[in-house]
Amino acid sequence: MPTTEVVVLRTLVTILSQDLSLILSVSAMITSEKLKMIPLTNAAVKHAAELLERAGKILNSLSAGNIEADLYLIYVLNAYDMHGRLNNLESQQHIVKSFAGTKACTPQYLLQIGLNASQGPMFNAEVATLSLNECLSGFISSPSTNYQDVALIVRKLILIASIHKGNTDDYAVLSMYKQAYRIMVGLKEGEYPTEEGKWLAMTAWNRAAIPVRMEQIDVAKKWMDAGLELARKVAGMETYQAYMEDYVAEFEKKFHKQTAGGIQPSILQ
Repeated sequence: MPTTEVVVLRTLVTILSQDLSLILSVSAMITSEKLKMIPLTNAAVKHAAELLERAGKILNSLSAGNIEADLYLIYVLNAYDMHGRLNNLESQQHIVKSFAGTKACTPQYLLQIGLNASQGPMFNAEVATLSLNECLSGFISSPSTNYQDVALIVRKLILIASIHKGNTDDYAVLSMYKQAYRIMVGLKEGEYPTEEGKWLAMTAWNRAAIPVRMEQIDVAKKWMDAGLELARKVAGMETYQAYMEDYVAEFEKKFHKQTAGGIQPSILQ
């Protein structure tokens, strides 16, 4: 007669087999769609979403140690895809947020999800921002941080915030530049990718141009300060830094006398 442990093991194998079958069935549908270049019908998408909902319930019923991390990731990516086609953005966010809270999730998985959500027809600003922010925290807290990945995430988050928010005075956009500056503080020269550092400094500075034209002095000053702070942390930007410092000094003297034809920050290239 089988022992309790054997019964439990058999049950677990059965459950995992069912879960794997459901997830792989949807993967096969997506693969077939790509090969045949024939979009899934709405009925097929709904069916796939139902299969994944069943798979999700099985995954949630299992302990983290009994779940293959790669399998969970495939489930998340497939579920994100299907719910996106059904225009169910809240479900997309719920699925990713739930996954981010599991032990199966890693910063690399979150990077993959975040990049997937940040581009193309499946763009979802909330999911991309959530995934990439969680990923960024994981990378920064790592004892062997890869700053190339960090720089990629920072740039993506800035672009997403810019598209999603759109306002140069938006706190979310400016805060990302400030976070980038905090990351760079204390790093060795070149540890943060130089070209990415230059991109940060120059794009922050250039964001001051429109506020200056619109006579939004405080907003313009915030962006110029952000650009200058970043430039001071990037090797090879000494010439730009000197120009910025001279311009800021002139700006602070003259801004109260500004007219429509007054001073405007030159766009850096």
